[in-house]
Amino acid sequence: MGCHNVALTGLCLLILCMAIGATAAATEYIEFYNDFGNNHDDAKLHYTHQYHISDSNSQVHILHREQRQGNHVYGSYTHLEPNGHVRSVHYEVRGSRGYRAVIAQRSAHSFVHQSRDFAYEQQRQPLQALPLVKPVAFVI
Repeated sequence: MGCHNVALTGLCLLILCMAIGATAAATEYIEFYNDFGNNHDDAKLHYTHQYHISDSNSQVHILHREQRQGNHVYGSYTHLEPNGHVRSVHYEVRGSRGYRAVIAQRSAHSFVHQSRDFAYEQQRQPLQALPLVKPVAFVI
């Protein structure tokens, strides 16, 4: 019985050391401040994330990707609408220049897109409605 406990303790110690070593090898830069707006370094802020949701019961089909490198953020999100259209928005934010987006809508026989700078400007022109087109796919 005594040897069994020693072997088990040794195995647990080995697993713990391996976990600590793996954690130490993958260091990340993380900041926590009470006043983050005044206490951070944009040059060090980098991340990449994405997620995909596909649920035929609720008819929700979404793909979202985003990356940040300093003060440059870019990404896209796409969703399949219930009528079969696929709508995508590709966006970019670069410092204080504002938000820029390209909107694309696809169906089986068409591809329509609009581009618009959403920078901080005096006069904004409204986006034109996308024409209705035939669906790409139907979600059942």
